[in-house]
Amino acid sequence: MNYILTEYRKIFQNKFFYISLLIMIFISILSALQDLEIFFENYNLQVLIYGDKTYGKKMISLVSSHQYWLGMPISISLYAQFYYFIFPLVIGMSTVDTIYNELKSGNINYYLSRMSRKKYYFGKYLVVFTISMILFIIPILTNIIYINIRTGIWNYSLYTQTIHNIFDSNNPLHIFFTQYENRFQLEFLSRLYINNPYLYGFIMYILGAIFCGLYVSIGLSCSLFIKNRYLVILTPFLIYIGFWIIFSAFKLSHIDPFNILYPAQPVVNITFSSYIINILILFVLTIVFFIVGVLYNENNL
Repeated sequence: MNYILTEYRKIFQNKFFYISLLIMIFISILSALQDLEIFFENYNLQVLIYGDKTYGKKMISLVSSHQYWLGMPISISLYAQFYYFIFPLVIGMSTVDTIYNELKSGNINYYLSRMSRKKYYFGKYLVVFTISMILFIIPILTNIIYINIRTGIWNYSLYTQTIHNIFDSNNPLHIFFTQYENRFQLEFLSRLYINNPYLYGFIMYILGAIFCGLYVSIGLSCSLFIKNRYLVILTPFLIYIGFWIIFSAFKLSHIDPFNILYPAQPVVNITFSSYIINILILFVLTIVFFIVGVLYNENNL
């Protein structure tokens, strides 16, 4: 436990941890600013059209702040897309070279003389994985809180009620469905997005954080045999882009990591299996590269 706490302390003392965090927060705030412009345009238009009608509050509630959170269906921000494009590189640069640095300095021999390899590597992967998740989530929370404060909307019960009314063909509001139907074309957890936006956001963003941890963990494994620090830092990003290219080339866009992680679900046929397939591939690659790296360094460790 003391070793793991020491590893966390080393990360928090690393300037690149804060550089990564600030870059990701900066991107998330830029996304919020861009989307808030659209939000207020749409919100004011709804007020102008429906403000004096009996069902006005319900129609206005359809312009809901959660739709403009980072990467959500109504978000059109290029910064949100950039966030999901660049995260393996920006987040990886703060943690992925931790084993590489100790191999290069020789400090790894000091640690392995005082603990088992199992404890050493377990501590490294645990710390890198959890720190990567934290670096992914904090900027998104910043984005959500900032948008909700600016819009003043925190409760989405009226939004949920109105959507259910729209889907009810016996309700007069059904005639407005075609105006908003493009907002509800999610296949994975679509009902959850309507019924509980906070839970939908929690699941999608946690999935993103888990994948972030897995990509950086692959880079950590590769650092055992890659001798160039800059290539080590690039590894999570290169693998992420590599999967993107491969899955797109074979027309498997519903398995493409960018598409399944982006909360707006930009392609069809995304299912639970899309995530399982990716997680299994990433996990197997992490183990394989780890074994290769350990064998490569067997005479030196």
